Amino acid sequence: MDTSIVDRAQKRIIGLLKHAGISIKDVADEARTPYSTAREMLTKPGRLSIPWLNWYAGFFGITTDYILSRDNPNKEIGNSLKAAREHDGLSLKDAHKLLGTTECALEAIEVGEMEAPLSVVQKAVGLYGIPSDFIIGSTTQVQDAVIPAALFTDIRFLLICQEIHKKPELIKIFSMLNRLQDKDLVRLSKVIELLVND
Repeated sequence: MDTSIVDRAQKRIIGLLKHAGISIKDVADEARTPYSTAREMLTKPGRLSIPWLNWYAGFFGITTDYILSRDNPNKEIGNSLKAAREHDGLSLKDAHKLLGTTECALEAIEVGEMEAPLSVVQKAVGLYGIPSDFIIGSTTQVQDAVIPAALFTDIRFLLICQEIHKKPELIKIFSMLNRLQDKDLVRLSKVIELLVND
C-alpha cells in the first residue's frame, strides 16, 4: 500500500479507537498479539499491514475503504442533519433523545461515520420541520434496502459506545450478524421489531 494512504489509515484507526475509548492494550488483548506489535501497526509510519487493516475493519464493523478514506457516502446526509439541528438551536444531547438514538450514534451520523437509519431521517424531518429532500437530497432513493445497512450500523455503533471490547459475547453476536445477507438482516429486523412491539 502507498505510504501516505497507510498513514491516513493509521490516523483514522487511532481516531476510531479514541472515539470508542479503546486503548492499544485493549486491541492487543482482543487480537491476542503482543502489545508492541499492536502499537507498531498504528504508530510507525507506513507500518499498518493488510491483515491488520482487515482486522480493524472487522473489529469496528466498517469497510476497509472507509478506513482508507476511499468512501464516505453518508457525509452529505450527516452535514444536512447537523445543519438542521444547529439551525433549530438543539445540542447533540437534546436532539439524540428526540430522534430516538444515542448521542454517540447521532454524532457518528452527523460526521458521516454511520449511515443515517430511515427512522432517524423520518423523525428529523418532523422534528426540524424541513422537507426530506433537504436531508436525503433529491437524487437519493430511500428504499427498504436501507434497512439492513442501517440496522447493522446501528448495532455496530451501539456496541462500540457500550465498550464492545469489554464484552466478548457481543463481539461474537456482531460477528455472526456480519455474515448475514441483506435479506436475512431484513427478516431479522422485522422479527425483532415484532418482539419489541409485542
